[in-house]
Amino acid sequence: MSKPVATATDHLTASLPPAAGDGPPPPVPGWLRVLALLPLPVLYAITGLLTWIFRYLVRFRLGIARANVAACFPDATPRERARIVNGHYRFMGEMVAEVIHGARMPAAEYARRARVLNPELLQGLLSQGRPVIVVGAHLANWEWLGNALAAQLGWPIDVGYKPIRSPWAERAVFALRSRFGVHLVPAKQLLTDLMKRRN
Repeated sequence: MSKPVATATDHLTASLPPAAGDGPPPPVPGWLRVLALLPLPVLYAITGLLTWIFRYLVRFRLGIARANVAACFPDATPRERARIVNGHYRFMGEMVAEVIHGARMPAAEYARRARVLNPELLQGLLSQGRPVIVVGAHLANWEWLGNALAAQLGWPIDVGYKPIRSPWAERAVFALRSRFGVHLVPAKQLLTDLMKRRN
């Protein structure tokens, strides 16, 4: 691995290492950079309206959401299940706004909004040449987590992901996720990638 470029969040700069894959990370699409100029509260309002439309008018994947909540919380009342489902749609709208906002967020802001506790533990292992596996969950804004981790560690990292079927969405999300030394590995290739890096 390359030499770390930052050892503490208060010394982060924009000159973090390129993606750990071949060549520099792809540029963020222009249309996404334009949307990211909007203040975050405005983005929240726009995505909140779109989420309401998808939830109540289009009813996008509403049946699936209700079935999943019922399976996870069989003892919950219908009112409690409805609250969870509505909260899910609201959360997804907020996360879309934050993903767009992330197109122009510098490394220091990622570190401030998604703080990694005790990063020196990971940095110590990496500085010894030892590989580290970090396991996370789809909680809070998981789209910020990879960039926040790379920004605070100062090391290139590999992140397993499932490619999006839509080509234009895949290009946009890939560019956003590839900032600050993040190398994206399709889930089907993750085991092979781990085996290559086991030593």
